[in-house]
Amino acid sequence: MDITQQFFNILTRSGFQVEQMVNRSIQNHLNKPAFVNFASQRANGMAKGMSSLQNTVEMLSVPFNFPTKNDLANATNLVVQSEEKIDNLEEQMISLTNAIQDLQAEIVTATPTQRDNR
Repeated sequence: MDITQQFFNILTRSGFQVEQMVNRSIQNHLNKPAFVNFASQRANGMAKGMSSLQNTVEMLSVPFNFPTKNDLANATNLVVQSEEKIDNLEEQMISLTNAIQDLQAEIVTATPTQRDNR
């Protein structure tokens, strides 16, 4: 086994061990009611701050003319709606094409007297 492979094997094992240590630490902290209460109190404040920041960005987007998250979501919805309408039109076109082909086949297979009677 070459030295590069050995290095990556050691790095993989070390990373796995560090990940397990971090997971245990997180689990230990989550099991403490004081930590949960602290996180809960901070989460409400952060949610208000994020909402305020989002409103500020929305207001600044108008004069600086850059798209916001909502603008991109709206544009994405319009694209999806357009794709659905195009798919519906494509299905209608296929249906009409099939109907025309069926009519042409009927005309070709009709006897001359049947064609004259139409």
